Amino acid sequence: AQHHYLVIPRKHITNAKVLQGDDLEMTERMVSAGKSLLEERSVSLSEAQLGFHWPPFTMISHLHLHVIAPTNAVGFFGRLMFRPNSFWFVTADWLVERLRGMKTTEDEKAPES
Repeated sequence: AQHHYLVIPRKHITNAKVLQGDDLEMTERMVSAGKSLLEERSVSLSEAQLGFHWPPFTMISHLHLHVIAPTNAVGFFGRLMFRPNSFWFVTADWLVERLRGMKTTEDEKAPES
């Protein structure tokens, strides 16, 4: 692809699977940073893919968001490696929704003050 960026948090987190509801804000900031990168380069978000590798299919033990565009320029291996919502790669939207669900559950369990 013409554009392939990584958004990496400063806090060490091994991978997307270990994220909890409390990590929602950080994850949303990562996604926002990725979208901003593309917008600054006049790349349409409709032609982009943002996502995370899902364990055990991770090669690097530090959380990172892939920002890839345009998706129609990704080669065969890349289409396989970054296949949305497969066993090994999840979209940023999917992960954010997962964390929102966790956050709601955590908030419901929190004792009232």
